[in-house]
Amino acid sequence: MDRRIWLDLGMPNALMGNHGPNAIDAYWQDHGLSLLRTILHAEGLETDLASTRLHPDWRGVGRQVIGYDMLLMNVRSYHFGIAKTAAKQFKQLNPEGVVVVGGMHATVSPGEMEAVGDFDHICKGPGENSIVDLVRDPSAFPKLFDGAPSKSMEDWPRMDRTLWPKPGAPPQDSTWPLEASCGWGPPPVATIISSRVCPWRCSFSLATDTIIHTIDGSREVSEYLKMGVSSLQLPTWADGHIESMVGNDLRITGKDKPVLLVLLTDGTSFRATPDHPVLLLSGDYVDAVDLKGGEALMSLHQPLSVADVRDGGRSDVFDIAVPPHNNFAVAGGVFVHNCNEASYIDNMERRSVDSVIEELNWLDEKHGPLGSVVFHDSMFFQKPSWLEEWAEKYPRKANAPWPYWAAARADTVHKWPELFETLVRDTNWRTISIGFESGSERSLEILNKECTPDDNAFTIELLNKIGDDLTQQGMIRPRFWANIMWGIPGETQEGAFQTMKMFLSMKEPIPTFAYYAPFAGSILGNQLIAEGKSLMPKDDHTRYAGQPKISGVDYQFYADLLAGKYQKEVEETVWP
Repeated sequence: MDRRIWLDLGMPNALMGNHGPNAIDAYWQDHGLSLLRTILHAEGLETDLASTRLHPDWRGVGRQVIGYDMLLMNVRSYHFGIAKTAAKQFKQLNPEGVVVVGGMHATVSPGEMEAVGDFDHICKGPGENSIVDLVRDPSAFPKLFDGAPSKSMEDWPRMDRTLWPKPGAPPQDSTWPLEASCGWGPPPVATIISSRVCPWRCSFSLATDTIIHTIDGSREVSEYLKMGVSSLQLPTWADGHIESMVGNDLRITGKDKPVLLVLLTDGTSFRATPDHPVLLLSGDYVDAVDLKGGEALMSLHQPLSVADVRDGGRSDVFDIAVPPHNNFAVAGGVFVHNCNEASYIDNMERRSVDSVIEELNWLDEKHGPLGSVVFHDSMFFQKPSWLEEWAEKYPRKANAPWPYWAAARADTVHKWPELFETLVRDTNWRTISIGFESGSERSLEILNKECTPDDNAFTIELLNKIGDDLTQQGMIRPRFWANIMWGIPGETQEGAFQTMKMFLSMKEPIPTFAYYAPFAGSILGNQLIAEGKSLMPKDDHTRYAGQPKISGVDYQFYADLLAGKYQKEVEETVWP
């Protein structure tokens, strides 16, 4: 395996000036590719590089990958189809060659990846501590395996950005190895990652020997996992009554975790991680570690109380997602919370503030001068203590107060408004990416967003106010990179009007419109795919508006709405 080549994935010719519509991703380089190549090269395992983004068609790519023993690819969901084609072509050109893949799609949809015959080895999850052994001896690894992450992001080597593909046309070629601007800030742009969260790294879970109640009866979760069952019809507590809901993504979320044994007064029991929330008879949730003997619990059947809580040893643990009520029944029928979109954030791993600033200063001095910064964190506005330190140190220790793009959620802005305002005003946070998605409470609940129209309205009003004040001082208005979703399953026309009314209340936003897309790996997406309602080709993971995504949605209505044909109805809509 002496001849190895990484293949950078993306739109044909995207780094040759052919950006096309909705081509933000054409501007960005792949941090996973560069980090892993940096690790490999430090260990003397050299790799060459090709890119689908540097060629107009597969013939050009094929000429670059012929004669190699190993092909490596970092696969995002929206590049899954490209990766399949690349692997197939590589095998045709190099019949004895080995294809090694990893990336986000391997983590959120390992089944899809494993079904590809041309993928020989698939690393699920972070793989910084697996990549060297994998490349040295791929035969020592099964087809699908869990990658070994670094203990800390601080253990990562400083990424060599010259290991990215070099663009061949403006505007990217003039800023390499930094990146071009897509309108969020002046070039050159330094993209950086300050935190990492695996979508399935839930912060609480239950032991796999837990008895789970379904509409058809009850059995141990381990039995469902052995059968490969991922969806169950479950009774859930819906604020005063029982509802039957579909639970999706039944999955292992941890190996050999410490758990507590919760004994109940009917003689049943269950084991859970100490921080797993359990529903009290009062309607409040309390972590398992804080349960007390005699405490009354909400139950499917008879009144139940806690008998005792003891050390439960260690166990593999699981979770299942049950929107919109986010609970299910175990053991004697008591209800426990399930993991959801927001819950994993508390388990976020984050680099130190000093480390982030030091890297930006190094990039400015080595490849700069920098024009602006983009944080590729899934959620920048999280961990208040980190943000407070950032607000204090970035203006003082950075070589310049570069404007930056970073992501937040409306509910956390509503929770920490003073901190948000400090960051916008004092640290040059000029483009705030928020997935508002919808102005409709019903649609937000369908999406299990855990944000409300009031959260969205508060956040919009706050940034509008800050922007008005800054522009009066002769400064640049901070703007939303506003993620808006249309065609949500079950959305009414009134809900769509509310979303448009919400969007129009923003001052000078940068809109990014998408049709709801049923991706494998997402809760609602899995359900729609299972019901046969997805209109998307299996390998298509694009989300932008334009092509129908699911059956039963009136896409002509949304086209007319976006064309302004419902202006009167939108104006008359009450929101929030």
